[in-house]
Amino acid sequence: MTRAAGRPAALPTPGYQAPRRLFLDDGQCLVRFFPESGGPPVDYDFAAFPVARELVVWLATAFAAATAPAGRRRTTSSAKSAFGLLRRFAQHLASLNRPPAHPAQLRAAHLESCQMAGLGTPNLNRELPTLRSVLRFAPDGAGQDFLARLASGGLERNSTPAASYTTAEFDRITSTARAPSCGGPPTGSSPGGNCWHAGGPCRSTPKRSREPGSTASCWTTWSGTATSRAGTPAGADSPTTVSVRSGRTD
Repeated sequence: MTRAAGRPAALPTPGYQAPRRLFLDDGQCLVRFFPESGGPPVDYDFAAFPVARELVVWLATAFAAATAPAGRRRTTSSAKSAFGLLRRFAQHLASLNRPPAHPAQLRAAHLESCQMAGLGTPNLNRELPTLRSVLRFAPDGAGQDFLARLASGGLERNSTPAASYTTAEFDRITSTARAPSCGGPPTGSSPGGNCWHAGGPCRSTPKRSREPGSTASCWTTWSGTATSRAGTPAGADSPTTVSVRSGRTD
């Protein structure tokens, strides 16, 4: 199988000098980005980052190398996304009670707290890899535990399941739910109409009974009343509600 020969890459002309990308003169901290696909350059200003100057320069230097031709952030959208993440990281550091003043003071806890502050954002799982791909170009000087945490996976998770009920509570609830219907009159009732027997509450439908010596049938409710449903006693003009005591009508 033969492969089509590729076109040789264009080489710089003799005397070519790469354009300046990092500007730190006169209090500046600016990175000039040249898109891989061509087009006008884009300037990213780090001077407004609300952290110490040493940290600002450290972040800007990493961004300049990550967006260079040898870096991994060479498209306009990729560079913009990386700059926004670095800015949010700097803003988070500035919001701490004791913000770090230089890279050596960065700790793993700074990454953890930054991720916790971003919980709920749609791109949280991609932020640490993006930060890692940019800060790998940063100059030496960051704390070792910070670098170790940066090289690890995403946000640490606790895989231990949390139980809603204890085993005893779960057994009690399920045994109550599976209890058979009432076999006799309840010993008590709750305001909501649940019946109670000596063994505890049970879920039962009302019991249908027929008054002795009458053609009227009724439904016995747990509140202790019987309501005529299939007929009316002799001499009555409307369905009758009567009290029930131990299966008898008074």
